[in-house]
Amino acid sequence: MKYRDSYGKEKTIAVWPIAAAVIILFAILFGGCAATLSKPEAGYIGVVRNGGPFDSKNIRSIAEPYSGLKYYGQFSSIHWYPISQRNYIIAANSSDTPGADEFKTPTKDSVNVGIDAQVYFKLNKNVESLKSFDNNYGTRTNLWGGKRYYPYQGDDGWNALLAAYLKPVIHNALREEVAQFNCAELNAQCALLKTSGNIKTTSSDVTNVNFNKIQDALKKSLQGDLNNTLGGDYFEIQKVNLIGIKLPDESQSAVDEANAAKAQVSTEKQKALQAKYKAQATQAQAKANKANPWNGLRDVCVASKNCIINMGSGGGLNLGFNK
Repeated sequence: MKYRDSYGKEKTIAVWPIAAAVIILFAILFGGCAATLSKPEAGYIGVVRNGGPFDSKNIRSIAEPYSGLKYYGQFSSIHWYPISQRNYIIAANSSDTPGADEFKTPTKDSVNVGIDAQVYFKLNKNVESLKSFDNNYGTRTNLWGGKRYYPYQGDDGWNALLAAYLKPVIHNALREEVAQFNCAELNAQCALLKTSGNIKTTSSDVTNVNFNKIQDALKKSLQGDLNNTLGGDYFEIQKVNLIGIKLPDESQSAVDEANAAKAQVSTEKQKALQAKYKAQATQAQAKANKANPWNGLRDVCVASKNCIINMGSGGGLNLGFNK
């Protein structure tokens, strides 16, 4: 673009730097506004942090659940966290909780059992607790699937947080509680193991009582351990379900063989018992027939459904036992 100065001299000024500056200014202004106009998804709460070039990066406010579309300040960023009840499942091939595989730990009598468990929990949505959580854990990344994520970066970020902090605490609590019981007190099949032959068989009712004891103890210990590990009451443990105690593969095979052998023995005993009763019945019938041959003849013809004796050319004799 050309123009003349106050002395009448013609000069040239470049236009593109001005245009570029205007475009950048619009991008900053409107981009910043768009980023802080937000509406919470159902079951989520947001921590709003300042983000302007002249602002501190401190927490600005809380985006409450179900608050609708709202403007949270120019250049601000929002860290969204789930506040609805969640569950963490420890089980082999669990699709609900990726990476939370079956956990194995020894019992009091040193049987390495597999544990399937489910922990229900919620994020504490108290404002001060939530701010502290975001300051301490929303600003650091955790490893998940070979990449690092912040906790507010979708499911991957949340799963990374749980795997880093919740999972080890659950494992430690399970290890401590299960170690207080013998295997047969948690799984009655343990009584069939050769290595546990000195353990008395435990009824399913007693096993259920022990499950309840472990669940109650886990709920209490998990809450305290998690608070100590994280440095605050950021999560509320609501319920713990002990789904099952599994024997090691080699032990389960031994149990299956023992059960099959018991079933075979039971079958053979039943057959022998039936044969015994049948022999006793035959002897009793023979004795009765000997005492009264006429009754024996009647029984034979009724059983054969033929109570007519062939008399040759003279016809037959009907014994009259058809009915």
